[in-house]
Amino acid sequence: MITMNNVYKPFVIVLILLVSSFFNCASTNSYETTSNSVLKSNEDTLSCETNRLSTILIQKEIIGDKLILKLIIKRKNEIIVKKNIEINTSTFGYDSLPDIDLECSSGGFNINYTFSFGNEYILFNHFIGEEDDDNFYIKNVVFYGSNRNSLSIEGTKVLKNTSIHNYEIHKLASLGLKPIYFEDNLQTVNELALKPLVEKLEEKSYFDIIGNEKLLTIITREIPVSKKNLISYNTIENNLKKRELYSETVFLSKIVLQNYQNPQSYLNMGDAYWSLRNEEDARKSYVKYIESMNIREQKTQIPRYILKRLNN
Repeated sequence: MITMNNVYKPFVIVLILLVSSFFNCASTNSYETTSNSVLKSNEDTLSCETNRLSTILIQKEIIGDKLILKLIIKRKNEIIVKKNIEINTSTFGYDSLPDIDLECSSGGFNINYTFSFGNEYILFNHFIGEEDDDNFYIKNVVFYGSNRNSLSIEGTKVLKNTSIHNYEIHKLASLGLKPIYFEDNLQTVNELALKPLVEKLEEKSYFDIIGNEKLLTIITREIPVSKKNLISYNTIENNLKKRELYSETVFLSKIVLQNYQNPQSYLNMGDAYWSLRNEEDARKSYVKYIESMNIREQKTQIPRYILKRLNN
């Protein structure tokens, strides 16, 4: 049974130490930056651009048994954050270093630390939110664990005023990670396993903590889209959209549509594209939505704003 509170409790302690290193060590080196919105990566560099046009860059360097991550955040040619993260093979108590992913998403960026141990997969996700005043705050910390049969998600929301500049380790330590979802029989009930997760996310208003491509990819892989769980996936899409996580709404809607054609995913995707000011793709999604509704003889249920947007 994979849960944070028993098998992987040591990871929380190490996660706290890692985040402390992340936010308290400053780098004095200079870096090159990119201005592309799409994630770029090679063996040494990860980079992306936020929707507020901040460039996020992480340079990776291995020195002996240590992995050095050099983070820089740049806005309008001005460096506003510079940090170092140092990890060695004993930091997490294993003989291997974590894989690192960087993902710019709606309202900020995610840093993912992942570990694979045979059939077991561990992910620590940090979401750093970007505000209008160009400040960055730790907003979400998520733990994900899975093996062949079970899946566990735990997480917490961090107070908005936990700044990247004045972050202190005891603040994260006092928050803890709350159980959100656990399923230990995925092989037999994976089609139905999504509904309890959606119910828990609704209960805690926690849809935003899964609002990143890494976690959405994992969830759709572990709980494949099907007719039985389509309503649950539509609910996640709609809640991501309500929280203004528009890029993530498009990302999930595309996965759902690849597996099961349905009008609600086209509608959610169209609304998200429209909010992203991508009117061309929004109109294409709306057309598909209308076609799907007509096939189902549900033309009278099409919202008027859709027709208005298409006719303008």
